[in-house]
Amino acid sequence: MNTHKKRLVIISQTIRRDLQAPLRLFKHIDIVHLYENASYGDMKKEDFNVPRTLQFQGVRDLYNNLVTLKPTIVQVPEPWANKTAFTSAVVVLWYARHFHPRIIMPVFENRPLNDKLPKYKRVLVALLMSKLNNYVDTYIVLNIGARKLLENLTIPQPKIKKLLWGSWGINVNEFTKINHTPVTNYQSPVTPHTIIFLGRVSKAKGIPMLVDAFTEIRATFPDVTLTIAGPAGDAIDDIKHTGITSIGPLKNTDVPEYLRSGTVLVMPSQTTKEWEEQVGMVGLQSLACGTPVITTNSGAIPEYFKNGKGAVVIDEKDTDGLVTALKRFLNDMRYRDEQSRKGRDYIEKNFDVRKHIKQIETFLIELGE
Repeated sequence: MNTHKKRLVIISQTIRRDLQAPLRLFKHIDIVHLYENASYGDMKKEDFNVPRTLQFQGVRDLYNNLVTLKPTIVQVPEPWANKTAFTSAVVVLWYARHFHPRIIMPVFENRPLNDKLPKYKRVLVALLMSKLNNYVDTYIVLNIGARKLLENLTIPQPKIKKLLWGSWGINVNEFTKINHTPVTNYQSPVTPHTIIFLGRVSKAKGIPMLVDAFTEIRATFPDVTLTIAGPAGDAIDDIKHTGITSIGPLKNTDVPEYLRSGTVLVMPSQTTKEWEEQVGMVGLQSLACGTPVITTNSGAIPEYFKNGKGAVVIDEKDTDGLVTALKRFLNDMRYRDEQSRKGRDYIEKNFDVRKHIKQIETFLIELGE
C-alpha cells in the first residue's frame, strides 16, 4: 500500500460486479471491501482483487479485520437495511470508540422507517443511531427521501451531503450505443420492435401494468415482442402471454448488449409500503446504451430521469399513459432516435462514472485530513 493514501474500508452484506468495478477508478484512496457474501454470482476472479476484497464471517471476524486494516475512513451500512447491516453498524460503533476513524454512512433508503419497520426495530435503530451519530462525520444521501429519513432521526443538516455513492455513476465506455443505419422512412415503423424489461419479475416492479399495456399494444402492433430479463418474483405467472419471452437473470457483463437490443426499456415501478425506487440504475444504463426509457414517478425516479431527455416519466399505475408512450416510440422512429441521442447526452453530462468518482475521491481526501 502507498503509505500516503487514505484507506477506506467499505462494509457490505453482498458484493456485485456493477457496483464493485467502478472502485478501480479510485486513484488516491486505498479501498478494501469487506463483504459477507457474493450471492449475485457475477463476480470474476479479477473483480475480487482490484480493489482488494475480504469476506468476513460474523461480527468478531469483521471487527478483527478492521483492527488489522487500520482504516482512515469506514463506510458503515444503513442499520435498518437487514440484520447483517445492523450488527455491522454495532461493530463499527465499537471500533470507532476505540480507534476513532472517520465514519461515513451512505443512505439509499427513501421509505419512512415508520412504514418499513415494526416498532421494536424502530426503537433499536433509533437507539443505535443516537450512539453512531457521535462518530459519523457525514451521511451521504442519494435521494430526497433519504434526506427526509435522516431528518426524522434528528440528524443535523450540516452532516448530510448528496453524492452518487454506491451506484457511482455509469461507465459510458461499457454502456455504449451501437451504430444504427439511419432510418429514412419515418412514417412506417421498423418491425419487429422489442420492448424490454430488466429487473425482478415482481408486482412492485410493475409487471402486471406492463403486461396489460403490452396486451393492448399487440392489438395495433401484432409483431411487437416483450422480453423480460431478471430473477423470478411474485409476478412470474403474469408473464405467460403470447409475445412475451422471459430469459431469466442476466450476468452483469451481458447487460449492455441486452439493453441495446430494445426499441424501448419499460421500468413501470410501483411504490409499496416498504419500497420505492431509490435511483433507477437500469434505466440510466439503458439511456447510456441509446435505448429510451418509459418509467413511473416512483420514489427518486423524477430526481434522476427527465422528460424529453431520453425518458418519459408517467404516473404510477397509469396503464393508459404507458400505452400512449409506447405507441409513440413504436410509430415514430424519428422521435425514438432523437430521444436515443438526448438520453446518451444526458448520461454523459450528468452520470459519467469518472466524474463522480473524482468528486467522491476529493471529498474523501478532505475528510481524511
